[in-house]
Amino acid sequence: MSVVGSGRPGLLQLAAPVVAQMALWRWRTSPELLCTPGPVSRRATGVRLVRAARAGADRAVVGLDTSEGRSEDSVPPATALGGRLTADASDGLGELLDWFDLELDGLATRVVDDGRALALGLGFDGVSEDRAAWDGFDRSLLADADWSLTLDGAVLARRLSERFAARAAQLGATLHAGSPRVEWGERIYVFATGDFTVPGYGSHNFELVVWYRFVFERGMLRVRRSPLASGDASADRPGWSSDYGVENFGRELADAAFDAASDPDELFPPIRLAFDLGGGHLTARSLIHGARTLRISGDAEVPAEVVAPRLEVDQSTRTFHEEAFSQCGTDRAPAFSLQRVELRAGPGGVRLCGAVVEGAGGLRILTVDRDALHPAPDGRSLADTPAELAPNSSTTLILGYVGDRAPARGGLRIVSTDPRGLLRTVPLQLVAGGRAAAELHPDVLDIVVGNAADGRRATLGSDCFPIETTPAPSRADAPDGRLVLENTGEAPVAVCQVRAEHDPADPASRYVFDASWSGNYVVLPRHSGTVEIRFYPPRPRGWTPRDLTTPPRVTDHVFRATIVVELGGALRGHPLRAQVTGRVEPRPVTREIPARGGGMRAGFDPRRDAVCMPRPDVDLCDLERYFEPVGPPEALVVADVRVRGAADGAVVTLLDHDDGVHVRDLGEGPEGRFDVGPGPTGRRACTPRVDGGRSPRIEVRHAVVAPGPSAPVPNPRCVVEHAGRLWVGTRSGLVVLDADELAPGTEQAMGPVHGLAAAGGLVWAALDDRLVAIDPARPDRIVTSVEPGARIGAVAASPAGLVVATGSELRTVTLDAEPAFGRPTVLPEPARWLVPVPAATVAVGTKSVSVARAGRALRTHPTTFPVTSVSALGSRVLLHGDGIALAVVADAAVVRPVAEYPLGHWQAPFAPEPRGGLYELTDEGLRRWEIGRRRLDAAVLPEAYAPRYLRIRPDGLGE
Repeated sequence: MSVVGSGRPGLLQLAAPVVAQMALWRWRTSPELLCTPGPVSRRATGVRLVRAARAGADRAVVGLDTSEGRSEDSVPPATALGGRLTADASDGLGELLDWFDLELDGLATRVVDDGRALALGLGFDGVSEDRAAWDGFDRSLLADADWSLTLDGAVLARRLSERFAARAAQLGATLHAGSPRVEWGERIYVFATGDFTVPGYGSHNFELVVWYRFVFERGMLRVRRSPLASGDASADRPGWSSDYGVENFGRELADAAFDAASDPDELFPPIRLAFDLGGGHLTARSLIHGARTLRISGDAEVPAEVVAPRLEVDQSTRTFHEEAFSQCGTDRAPAFSLQRVELRAGPGGVRLCGAVVEGAGGLRILTVDRDALHPAPDGRSLADTPAELAPNSSTTLILGYVGDRAPARGGLRIVSTDPRGLLRTVPLQLVAGGRAAAELHPDVLDIVVGNAADGRRATLGSDCFPIETTPAPSRADAPDGRLVLENTGEAPVAVCQVRAEHDPADPASRYVFDASWSGNYVVLPRHSGTVEIRFYPPRPRGWTPRDLTTPPRVTDHVFRATIVVELGGALRGHPLRAQVTGRVEPRPVTREIPARGGGMRAGFDPRRDAVCMPRPDVDLCDLERYFEPVGPPEALVVADVRVRGAADGAVVTLLDHDDGVHVRDLGEGPEGRFDVGPGPTGRRACTPRVDGGRSPRIEVRHAVVAPGPSAPVPNPRCVVEHAGRLWVGTRSGLVVLDADELAPGTEQAMGPVHGLAAAGGLVWAALDDRLVAIDPARPDRIVTSVEPGARIGAVAASPAGLVVATGSELRTVTLDAEPAFGRPTVLPEPARWLVPVPAATVAVGTKSVSVARAGRALRTHPTTFPVTSVSALGSRVLLHGDGIALAVVADAAVVRPVAEYPLGHWQAPFAPEPRGGLYELTDEGLRRWEIGRRRLDAAVLPEAYAPRYLRIRPDGLGE
């Protein structure tokens, strides 16, 4: 009772490709096979069957790709399919085994057909396994199928006999000894004899002959009755006989009994022939009767890997990315620095076989952000691997360095089942220890955005027209400014917080600036990071872009904030700061203005508060209406007139309405500049005239000189500002006032003071025959005095110390341990005034002006009139005579006149003050004047000041 050559009552065969697919599926879906200690990740790439010389020694050889290289694993074939098959067979396999009373406990395997197939022998109760019977079984019963199940004819006959006997007993038939009998052939013949009791007819002896055959219908194994021999009139019914003849006694009753007894579906329920085995789904497609065997064969489907395992390592954290906030909670130098490595699983998940730290001994895995994973006690690996990472999940490993060597290098060895990289090494370079230092630059940042589309700035083009704009920003959210933090120390610097603090005195600056950090939050030595600053000017309330009648003055306001960068570790509590200002620049506009010979289009530049005209045929006094009104009645308006593009040798003058020349430009070259101050009463200089060459452009700006505080100091002669005080030299001595309010201070009688200068931390006063030094902390105390041996006419500070005018000589006083006079410089005439300029000194006599440096006169310019007084306005030195004035400029090499005022401009001269202060000196006292820019009037030019572009601040930012 065995399949021919197998020694088994049943034989299940699988083609070698099917076995390989099933084994690969098992490897892909069995986590315990994917990772081994080490850690090592394994991936099966192929399976081949190897037949041994004796049964039971066959092997399935699995080819592997591992994190250590390529290898092979040799296992029994049943192990390759998943180990011992269980009785919980699915679908039709369980029904098939139950129908034929087979079981899997006696399973044995054998590689057959030269390794092209695997045979699995099935046993049933009472049949022992005969391993030796496998020897010699070297042919395949698969043919062209993926699998086949071959059953011994004796098994089939026994099951048919048992079921027929059970059914006869159910119908009350008593079978004779040896009945039923089953024969195997083209058909299966079942002979049965028994006694049937028919009511009313007594006991009759019947002999039944039933022919059965196995058929394959609609995926099921069914038992069907076979007809009798060809030509038999009752070929579609079972054969029968009786000693009395059923045709005479109860034919109908006998027919009914025979039908019930031989109904195939009642007697032999159909069996589904589709089942799963070792990860494959087997379906039948044919059935063959052989010599005392029945063979079922079909196809196999093994699922492919749907989603491959994937593991991504966050590339942004692989090199020099340190966790900053470990240092933000302590003011000590960190014992270790941290590095984050993020692992992300793909849509199909991934198995993490392990993570091991290699390299410097101080490198550690400190924490893991998953409850299921923990570092090993030594911190060099993970203690809970292998572990599954769910689809689209992530985990972060925090690594650190315990020690003080800088830097510490190593790697994190990550082993996973991602076929793209079973082994990956993340480089580690962690730094600890050393001196901590950082710088933030620049320390002052000015942000200017234009009042045009996209915040672009606009300027006037050539010939005062057209209006040109800068290119648009690369992106809408681009920062408006940047600060650079540079690590200048030896230890990493942690950036804990970056914020913008507005000026408490300016509520309008609240939430105007936003500061954010760009880059890694730990800056390594000799590396830098960036603070990005964005400027959000506040939008005026109730304003619409179409309203140009009363434009908001958002363009006038300068917003201020302090950028604070909080640092950690040793620099905690020592933040870096930088000042930032922001403003919206008004937009240049053009407008038609009246001019001689017809109107012209002038350009108005609110950024510089300047009016530009393409030709000089204009009345400058008509431009007054475009500027803001002047406040105090006694304030002075000074027009800054610039001539651009004049021909060489051209003479530019400024006339009043009676053609009186008020200003004559004495400058050289294509550009000239002169200031027009208050002239004689009722006569204003309004008309520019250019004699010679092409017509140049004219640019006009206005300054306002307004009166400030005054002090009743009798007979003031000279002034100097130093150490927060105003030092005033008079005919009788020295008066010290508060520099802000000119409040009275100390007075010291020392005789006439001819000049004052601040040098060497002291204030020097020139008396008749000596220089005295006064301590600024104690104005009533004279520290030292120096006698030049001649009468002193004036004194001024210089880079070398002091310059003293004694008659026609200039003498330099060096301020070393003991003040000493240098070699004299001879001037054309005695110097009455000394005015310091950068790197030199301007000496003014009665009929000349000279510039001197380092003890020698460089250049002298004679004047055409006697000089009676000297004043200063900005970078210009004004020489005053009787009804005439001359403006000169000087530098370290030359002195040159720039403008002449024939009609007596500047009748109220300002005393020269080295720091540029404007002080009017009279016999009764002194007054300080404040100079400032006169602004263009926004009410007259609303289109220039109305905000056309205001960047919208994101909701909730910084609030």
